[in-house]
Amino acid sequence: MRIIPLATAVLLCGCDEIASSQLNSIEAQVAEDTVRQYEIAAREGDPMQKCVQAGLVSAAYLQAEDEPNYRVWKARQKTDCAAAGLPSN
Repeated sequence: MRIIPLATAVLLCGCDEIASSQLNSIEAQVAEDTVRQYEIAAREGDPMQKCVQAGLVSAAYLQAEDEPNYRVWKARQKTDCAAAGLPSN
């Protein structure tokens, strides 16, 4: 009877790793989707929409804990928002 709790514990530990990996994959996909949405907005040429979308992309990379891409998109957000006439912080 001791084998069942041990086997269950081993399986559950594996499930945590799988769930964490899947969550990371989902967060990365969300960030990629948000980049494509930014590109659509950028083609339309509305500076305010580009500013907003760049902020959403940076937030998606922050959620994914992807610091290099977060920094890139925060810089783009600052540039796009300045072009839209918003003050930079």
